[in-house]
Amino acid sequence: MMSIEDLKEYGIELPNNYDNGIVICDIYTNWCQPYKILSPTLEKL
Repeated sequence: MMSIEDLKEYGIELPNNYDNGIVICDIYTNWCQPYKILSPTLEKL
């Protein structure tokens, strides 16, 4: 699990209206087979 500060180190900023809830961060590469399997589920979310 990553913290908000960890995400900022990678240049990932959250919207200003973020209220300390749960955030799903979809980081992937096109060649990653597990991502290709998980992608449709993430799209539904």
